[in-house]
Amino acid sequence: MPRKDARQELACALKRLIKRYPLDKITVTMLAAGAGVNRQAFYYHFESVYDLVAWIYTVEADEVLGDERTYNTWQQGMCALLEHILHDRDFVVRTIHSVDPNYAQRFLHSRTDQLVMSVVAEESKDLDISADDQAFISQFYAAGFVATVINWVTNGMTERPEELVAQLDRVVHGDIPAAVERFSRRL
Repeated sequence: MPRKDARQELACALKRLIKRYPLDKITVTMLAAGAGVNRQAFYYHFESVYDLVAWIYTVEADEVLGDERTYNTWQQGMCALLEHILHDRDFVVRTIHSVDPNYAQRFLHSRTDQLVMSVVAEESKDLDISADDQAFISQFYAAGFVATVINWVTNGMTERPEELVAQLDRVVHGDIPAAVERFSRRL
């Protein structure tokens, strides 16, 4: 079996350590020792422990979302993302509660915005709509999705991911194409 790269080893070390320590008590020295690398290896890849957290979220979100970033598949992507959050519940809850809540929201918003932006870009393909307007539509819907996910995590993730995605879909179904159309006609 091939050896994981240093970033993956550091991510695994962080996930082990966060079960025993709050995030703000985990040091680079602890992470390096847990990953079997030196401190310089950590700093070669990351600026801080929070940078490592962001990297973990980014890599895992991209892996989970895969190609499920179209108007017809965003629901599967969002459901897979929520399933992943549920599966990695300890890490998610401990990192969200350990960092500045605005940091977690900004990060989640950036990942969700990428998912929604793919849908907006797809729906805008044959229309005359500016990149700024596309970004505005994407940011608007991403903000709603993020607020819903943060609320779901904060309230204990009791609702099944499929139920939450179905609710999101009922709220926004048809709205993104309609918003793109309205912006293209400047309404």
